[in-house]
Amino acid sequence: MKKSIFGKIIRLNVFSVVFALLLMGILSSFAVKKYIEEDITRDLKRESKLFLTSIGVDGDNRVIDRESLIEYKEKIGIQRMEFESENIILIKVPRKGWQQLSSTNRKLVLTDEEIDKVRNSTRTDGRLFRITLDDQECLAVALPALEVNMKDSTFDGIIITYMPTTQVNDINRYIFGMLILSMLSVGIISIIIGWLISRKMTRPIKQLKGTAEKLANRDFKEKADIKTGDEIEDLAIAINTMADSIQQYDTNQKEFFQNISHELKTPLMSIQGYAEGLKEDMFEDKEHALDIIIDESQRIKKFVDDIIFLSKLDTVEEFFDMKECSVNQIIINAIEKIESIAILNDIDIYYTPGEDIRLIVDEDKMIQVIINLLSNCLKYTKDTIDVETTIRSNCFEIRICDNGKGFGDIDLNKLFDRFYKGEKEGSGLGMSIVKKIVQGHQGEVTAHNIEAGGAEFLIKLPK
Repeated sequence: MKKSIFGKIIRLNVFSVVFALLLMGILSSFAVKKYIEEDITRDLKRESKLFLTSIGVDGDNRVIDRESLIEYKEKIGIQRMEFESENIILIKVPRKGWQQLSSTNRKLVLTDEEIDKVRNSTRTDGRLFRITLDDQECLAVALPALEVNMKDSTFDGIIITYMPTTQVNDINRYIFGMLILSMLSVGIISIIIGWLISRKMTRPIKQLKGTAEKLANRDFKEKADIKTGDEIEDLAIAINTMADSIQQYDTNQKEFFQNISHELKTPLMSIQGYAEGLKEDMFEDKEHALDIIIDESQRIKKFVDDIIFLSKLDTVEEFFDMKECSVNQIIINAIEKIESIAILNDIDIYYTPGEDIRLIVDEDKMIQVIINLLSNCLKYTKDTIDVETTIRSNCFEIRICDNGKGFGDIDLNKLFDRFYKGEKEGSGLGMSIVKKIVQGHQGEVTAHNIEAGGAEFLIKLPK
């Protein structure tokens, strides 16, 4: 089943939101847990000091009196704002080990493993640790450097302040619940916003799809009218430009086949007429009839060759054989090939070679360009054709001028169009071939009228 862009965006949005919320939840849980443990550690240390103060240990006096502990049992104890804690004092009695003195009536027994945890905490300046008291897990801190006076003897002691983890777990569950609720709310809102944005983003894409489908059916009237101010609008403009180009190409193709039919029809009818005349023995001068058939056949052959050549220029990039050549020699070779026609028509071609420039070009095709332009000038010039070359900073220019009557407005606009003919006969492909070859060399060719009278062709080739 084909997947839509809208669905992909929604799925990507949901995945991104869920992943972001899970990551945020994990990081938040660690951060909250860390903060609570640090806060509990600070409070338990502070309460240990408050407890010592309550039983008379203050300043330089570090001795706990047994009777003070007994009196403390009758007090209400210390209550934290958020949690409730209790205290234990461990004393080390010779030959009896560690014994417990509690500020409450609870009789708690610490295992050797838990006593080791207490001693480790005292060495790390009251690090938070977990112990099990009366089968209940507790968080505790231990502070050292106490002395307990008991039965006229003084023993080293450690004060432990602890609280059950159930209170912390209740807070954690509450925070986690609020966090889950917040995450769900944010997730739902994000998905709704993502849905709206995705819908807005995919609407112009659907319009573009509809326009493309109409183009595929050769309906060029429909244009993509999208104003989003982003890349989608640029794409719509590009599609509209492509539609205009396809429409122009389609029109050119129709004109192309119409022109081919027209150009081939006349010589074919002439060949058919003379061939039928010869068959029916209608001509006394059969040699003349055969010459006409041969001339018309050669005319068709040249026309077809030009079409094939132009088609190759349109479709085959490797059709160009690029190599370093002398521009002066290209122009001289072209003039030599057409010089006989100029002499027969009493036309002078003037070219004075300047500084020889060597360019990377297809020599044969560039010679054909010059021949085609010179042939066009031979049709319309009075008596002279001038060829000049100029070196520019970024290109090399070739100018071919005649002293005829110049171009008409229609000629300047359509001169390089396929099958466009001027006043004189021709296939209408010569100037199209010139344009395609020059474009294949990354150059450009233009036509102008000279103020003094006459026409000018200008070829610009990159150095």
